[in-house]
Amino acid sequence: MKSLRGKLFVSFGLLIALALIISAVNFIAISSLNQNTENLLSETLPPLLEGGDVSSQSIKQIAEESESVIDFGQRSMAISLILGAAALLIGIVLAWGSVRSIIRPLKEAAQRMNDMAAGRIHGEPLHSDADDEVGQLVLAINEMNEQIGSIFSRIKNVSGKVEEESTVLHEQSGRVQQETSQIAAMMEQMSAGAEEQARSATALTEMFGKFVEDISIAAMGGEDVRQGAAEMVSLTDEGEQEMKQSVEHMNTIYQNMTDALQKVKGLDTRMKDITELVSIIRQVAEQTNLLALNAAIEAARAGEHGRGFAIVADEVRKLAEQVAQSITGINSIIASVQQESAEVVVTLEGGYELVAEGTNQITGTGDKFTAMKERISQLSTHVASISDSLYVIMDHTAKVNQSISSIAAVSQESAAGIEEAAASVQQTNQSVEAISSIAAQLDEHANELGDSMKQFQIDENRGQ
Repeated sequence: MKSLRGKLFVSFGLLIALALIISAVNFIAISSLNQNTENLLSETLPPLLEGGDVSSQSIKQIAEESESVIDFGQRSMAISLILGAAALLIGIVLAWGSVRSIIRPLKEAAQRMNDMAAGRIHGEPLHSDADDEVGQLVLAINEMNEQIGSIFSRIKNVSGKVEEESTVLHEQSGRVQQETSQIAAMMEQMSAGAEEQARSATALTEMFGKFVEDISIAAMGGEDVRQGAAEMVSLTDEGEQEMKQSVEHMNTIYQNMTDALQKVKGLDTRMKDITELVSIIRQVAEQTNLLALNAAIEAARAGEHGRGFAIVADEVRKLAEQVAQSITGINSIIASVQQESAEVVVTLEGGYELVAEGTNQITGTGDKFTAMKERISQLSTHVASISDSLYVIMDHTAKVNQSISSIAAVSQESAAGIEEAAASVQQTNQSVEAISSIAAQLDEHANELGDSMKQFQIDENRGQ
């Protein structure tokens, strides 16, 4: 990092170097002029001093040499003047650049400091490419501007919050003051209520004594109800068992009727099969009779040779007629059996329906007995629970009676305590009034702080 002192040293060093260069050039020019002058004098003075003749050519040569020496001197002086002017101009430019690089940031820094003093906090930082003390000053001013802006922003926010909180505190303190006044009035009412409570507790003690007697009578009645409920449970148990047996018997009858009905229906089916077979046999007998008749006719045509065959055909015809007569009897028997089996089926179906209905009714009755048993059991349980609860209530009532007696004494003590609490509430009300006054002052100070912060113009885009 180049310091301001270093820049100045560099500028003055360049000026001194230019001055030394100009001095060296002048020294060289003067040395050359002196050398030429010495050469001219060494060539012209000896002949003059010896009194010799000096030719016009020598004089002319001396004049030319003198002119050349004068020209050289003039050129040397011109070069010296030009170099001096150039050195002066370069020095002025360097000095102006150095001074300008110093003055411009300083002016901006001074303007920024004046703005900060006037309460204007800028968001845009100062720009400086210098790495010297001026650059450090600009960076320090930017940092100070950022810190002051941040501090003022926080102060502004805090002052706003303090103003809001102080307003809320002032309002809350006013509400608390109002509520404490209400509490004080309530305390007075509670004191009067405590005295009334003590009187009511005494009357309640007498009422609870009578209540204990009534509960004792109810407890003894509950014991009788418990015994009656237990007997009802026992009877319903017996009835339920008998109903279960009846249901089992009806189920057995129902199953037997079902089996009988199925068997009769199976018999009817078999009789129908037999009828079909008899019908087939009848057809066979009729065909056989017809064949026997045809055979007899053919045997008669054959004459003597067909006599034996005619006898056989006649026997076959007689046998067919007997079979037909037997089939007629069988059909009559089958018809009678089918009619009777149909009547049995109708009877069984009617009995089946009656048994099914009776089974359902007995099952429903059994379910009702079961439900009645459960309800009676529940009732017995509730009665037992009520009886036990009555005894417990009787014990608790005795304890409550004792507690009520204690409440009467405590109520009197509470009345005295409530009076003391009312006095404490009054003191609290005074303290709340003091807090309310302090909150009002804090609100005023917060408003003053907020008004003071309004004169500062803080750029919210600072540091972004």
